[in-house]
Amino acid sequence: MPRGGHNSVPTRIREARGTAQPCRMNENEPTPDAVDALDPELPLEGQSLEMFNRLARSVGSLGILHSEHAHKLTLAAMAYGGAFSSWQEGDMVSFAKLSGEFRQLIAGYGLDPATMTKVGAAPRAPQSEREKLEAEFFGPN
Repeated sequence: MPRGGHNSVPTRIREARGTAQPCRMNENEPTPDAVDALDPELPLEGQSLEMFNRLARSVGSLGILHSEHAHKLTLAAMAYGGAFSSWQEGDMVSFAKLSGEFRQLIAGYGLDPATMTKVGAAPRAPQSEREKLEAEFFGPN
């Protein structure tokens, strides 16, 4: 019989977000083997490929990168690439939609601006137009 309510968040994700509590830890939780590198599911190029590699490194540094994440990170990188192109072309409607999708896709990995401020990421002033765009997506680096 299925359990009611939402699915529990994996312990490694809670630790990455900074919301882990000892009373909610599951000692019997299955943990897939972490991988060091990940390839995108679809061919990416330019800004999308660069963002995929950046996301994979960020998630990998948290120790929670698994082969199952390739799909979600690929979608996030594609949304970022589309948003970057829309921003360069001046299409703010598409930019807003794609940047919102991007934020939703990365939120579960603790890479959204709200979570990054929890762990005390030191702010850095953006230098170029590209860094200003990345700062809008990721918050201060």
